[in-house]
Amino acid sequence: MPSRSGMQARLPSQLLQRASLLGSDEYAWQLSDIPAVIEASRDAELLSVGGSLQFRIPQKFGGQTCDCYWVAVNTYETVPEDLRWGERVVKTAKAALADFLHLRIKYDDFVKEGMVEYAEQLKAAQDRGARLEDFMYFAWTALDVKEEEALRKKKALF
Repeated sequence: MPSRSGMQARLPSQLLQRASLLGSDEYAWQLSDIPAVIEASRDAELLSVGGSLQFRIPQKFGGQTCDCYWVAVNTYETVPEDLRWGERVVKTAKAALADFLHLRIKYDDFVKEGMVEYAEQLKAAQDRGARLEDFMYFAWTALDVKEEEALRKKKALF
């Protein structure tokens, strides 16, 4: 059996059930759930790394994921890496929430932002009857200490 990620193993099942899952470990939630995801990650001693805005369009509307990578949170840019794990967990949660809330102000219309890069795909979904707000998610990454160490060794961090 494949190992479960820190998020799969530690976040509350009711929160995981509300997520959209790509592959075996790329979770995304509706924007309104992100503060709860950050809080649950902190409570589970997971490091909130961040994530980005995505439109996850179901097959019946065209079936694709449009990643708005420029609408993102990345706590590696704001929280020192040399803090003790528990302190980093708390500080990344605080920074992640502040940065996420700031995005909601900076980009007052996320659909408009999606249209910057994915106008053709998003308009095609709308033409098929999709309400884009229903498929607007924020992919989120939170790591346990072993996952973060493994990524650091691979130098595969954000």
